[in-house]
Amino acid sequence: SWPVWLAGVAAILAPHLIGAPQPAEFAGVVPPELASDFIGKTMVVNAAGWALLGLFAAWFSQKKID
Repeated sequence: SWPVWLAGVAAILAPHLIGAPQPAEFAGVVPPELASDFIGKTMVVNAAGWALLGLFAAWFSQKKID
C-alpha cells in the first residue's frame, strides 16, 4: 500500500537528510604509533602475498597440461 511504501522511503531517506552527529574532536582508541606500525606491516605482508600470487600464476601458466 502507498502509506507503507512512503513510510519506508521516509525511513530510508531520514538519516541522509538529518545527518549523523559529529564529535567535537576525533580521538581514536588506538595510538597513532601503533596504527602506523600496523599499516606498515600490513603493506609488507600484502606486497609479499601479491608477489607470491604472481610467481605461482607465472609458474602454473608455463606448465603444460597433458
